[in-house]
Amino acid sequence: MLERDKRVLELIKNLGICTRQQIQNVIFADVHENVCLRRLAMLSKREEIKREYFNLGELCAVTGFTYYTTW
Repeated sequence: MLERDKRVLELIKNLGICTRQQIQNVIFADVHENVCLRRLAMLSKREEIKREYFNLGELCAVTGFTYYTTW
């Protein structure tokens, strides 16, 4: 597991739930968004994190996958 992966897990643990954009801005700001997407997909596949698609439309700006843990 990469150091960035550990930072992703810590961020999600501290906030409870995060969007890809939030994770990108905090941890992956210096790289292309595909790097963030690949790491999140890997963590999800390994069941380190969960992901759900949300589309709240006009209610707020949350549309897309959100990431969270169950621990």
